[in-house]
Amino acid sequence: YNFSANVGLVGEVGWARDSEDDVTFNAWNLGIGPRFTARPDGPVWPFAQVLVGGVHARASFDDDSASATRFMIQPGAGVYVNAGDGWGLVGQADYRRVFLDEDEDGDTGENDLRLFIGLRLLLD
Repeated sequence: YNFSANVGLVGEVGWARDSEDDVTFNAWNLGIGPRFTARPDGPVWPFAQVLVGGVHARASFDDDSASATRFMIQPGAGVYVNAGDGWGLVGQADYRRVFLDEDEDGDTGENDLRLFIGLRLLLD
């Protein structure tokens, strides 16, 4: 949602899956936060955003499973290239910090890098 031409509210839902031996890992992330966009006269619009939310991870093995939900913060930046009436191309890089419980998880945090290239539809 855009409050103005330069400030908006964005959200993200993501899922990742991995299997190793007899263990299946699933991770869901959910975040929301502000996006600041520079919209010059041309078709290239750089932006920066900060999402806060959570990551829910679940490991399944045999007839058992374990799961945990942790807080995350995800700053990022990218560029949107307006390619036509209401659509364009986007490239983005984000750093995600997941805050872990050292007593339960064995570490204080996890650092992830997310790279994204895709199409974006403008709904406003």
